Amino acid sequence: YDAAGRLTEVTSATSHVQLEYDLRDRVVREWLNGTLLTRQFDDTARTVTRTLAWEDASDDALTSTFSYSAAGELQQVHLPDGAELTLVHDAAGREASRSGGAFAQHREYDVMGWLTREMSGQQQDGRLHATQTREYLYDGAGNLAGVRHNRETRGYRLDATGRVLSVLSGGAGRAVDTDEAYRYTRNGMPQETSRLTEWQAGRLTQHDDTHYQYDKAGRLIRKQVVQPGYRPQVWHYRWDSRNQLRVVDTPTGERWFYRYDPFGRRTGKRCEQTQDDIRYLWDGDQIAEVRHYRNGERIARRHWVH
Repeated sequence: YDAAGRLTEVTSATSHVQLEYDLRDRVVREWLNGTLLTRQFDDTARTVTRTLAWEDASDDALTSTFSYSAAGELQQVHLPDGAELTLVHDAAGREASRSGGAFAQHREYDVMGWLTREMSGQQQDGRLHATQTREYLYDGAGNLAGVRHNRETRGYRLDATGRVLSVLSGGAGRAVDTDEAYRYTRNGMPQETSRLTEWQAGRLTQHDDTHYQYDKAGRLIRKQVVQPGYRPQVWHYRWDSRNQLRVVDTPTGERWFYRYDPFGRRTGKRCEQTQDDIRYLWDGDQIAEVRHYRNGERIARRHWVH
């Protein structure tokens, strides 16, 4: 810790985290096992610039800029590839629209503040040409009672406690059919009418052809799928004392090892048999980037902006 009592460094058996703060106690730099995440706060312009960088990486760092209103509402996002996303909020602070390039999405709400319609499509000459429309219907208690997506409709029949009893669908010239039906045990556990489902101590032990086994701490340790005419498929799971998944054995003979940082965030998983290594970079408690390596070479990369 520093002189102000702020956490500055954490070391575990597999990870090393360092944190640096600004004068307002905001984390502006975070180092984790060869990765660096920086945040630059401009209070005058109400922007936050986030940069993700990996050591020994040949590609450029990823930089995103977030702009906010005086009320703290996200108004614009500048993405690493140069694209921009603009958001507009109504007087109640709810997102009313978002647009980027030719894409646009509009949202409508009722007097209770519930979302009633979403329209998405291409924006031309300031007008939205919707190709996707979704409408939401609610009952008097505020429970979702139906969804209309373009010409398809799904309705939900609920019991007095708001649990779904049946799902009805129709539209586009089709008659209304009951697609799904549900019933519940005395303890409130779902019990599907058309499938074999078993519960024990509040834990699912069987669902159709899949069987589940747990340890004394309630953690899943074995899953088995038994289908007629096929060899049973079995997964085994091992956990550490912090309830973190550490090892998974698959039916195909693969064994995956999982890694975590001192904050409990998963930083990677690796399979020795296939030489696959998945690495995670975090922004707070949200994943910012995932990299997939095979035989030491990066084969895929995915970046998230929240």
